[in-house]
Amino acid sequence: MTPKLRERLQNINRLEGWCTIPKAEHLAEIILERHPHLIVEIGVFGGRSAIAMGMACQEAGCGEVIGIDPWTKNAAVEGGTSLENDEWWSKVDYETIYAGANGARAALGVDDVVRFERTHDTVMLGEFLDGSIDLLHLDSNHSEAVSVRSVRDWTPKMRPGGILICDDSHWQSMQRAIELLNTELGYRHLETKEFRNEQDQIAMQYMVFEKL
Repeated sequence: MTPKLRERLQNINRLEGWCTIPKAEHLAEIILERHPHLIVEIGVFGGRSAIAMGMACQEAGCGEVIGIDPWTKNAAVEGGTSLENDEWWSKVDYETIYAGANGARAALGVDDVVRFERTHDTVMLGEFLDGSIDLLHLDSNHSEAVSVRSVRDWTPKMRPGGILICDDSHWQSMQRAIELLNTELGYRHLETKEFRNEQDQIAMQYMVFEKL
């Protein structure tokens, strides 16, 4: 990774969301190593990870990022996770978040390789051929119902050898989806990235899988 790309990635801290610089750099390293042509992100929010991946695509000289997110309360709380989490998502100003993410594509110079589709991911399934996606970043609603549906629905769209990154894999509501990825859906677990806070609690975790 060039110093220029590392410097550009720092700009995601100006955006809403939770993708950290270490995660952004890891996503970039995967793209620089594997040179994916089609990258899909489900769950964009403020655009941090999608824009970071777009910067990496420019550095690698290949690929495009398609981010899918309806930016609505109904989609965010579908299935339910916890009262506290659902209450937080119920109060989000989705129009402001969407405007910030969409505007950042041009402001940070990735609008040629990153585009957003403001719709539910189930609506977009038919837009992708089976076996066409090289890298899939799952970071949408974390309820069990939605996460299970997502891994089942999008697995046929993955290219053999493609990479699936599942965010917040330590959440209890994500465990059934993780189990499916490890057993029934034909993936190989490559690594788990975990970051802890000062109290030694898991602050962020995501898993990386390869489609067999």
